[in-house]
Amino acid sequence: MSDTEKTVLLSYNEKNKKVVIPAHSPKSDLEFLQSFFLTTFKFEWNSNVNLDVTFQKYDADFAEFVDLDDSDSVEHMDKLKVVVMPILDTPDHDSSVAQSDIEVCFSSHNFDII
Repeated sequence: MSDTEKTVLLSYNEKNKKVVIPAHSPKSDLEFLQSFFLTTFKFEWNSNVNLDVTFQKYDADFAEFVDLDDSDSVEHMDKLKVVVMPILDTPDHDSSVAQSDIEVCFSSHNFDII
């Protein structure tokens, strides 16, 4: 949705990846980054676990990284942190996996980052 190409840095765990968001992309910046992230950092889960991907940008006013909303855009040379939360899809409803269960989920399911 931007008129110019943007390069941003995605940081996830100990990995940093430069990403170029093309000019005139039909997707919003964050939609493009989410698609890129999920295909580049290949995640494999059972069919009942989805991933909620959140991007965070440093806010100097708060001296903290803050979550970006779908309507937010990114600037050329921004550094973004990626936060991934497993979401358990149950027959009754969708629910976030409790933080204490995340380690169990990681150890009991095939989770590969290539």
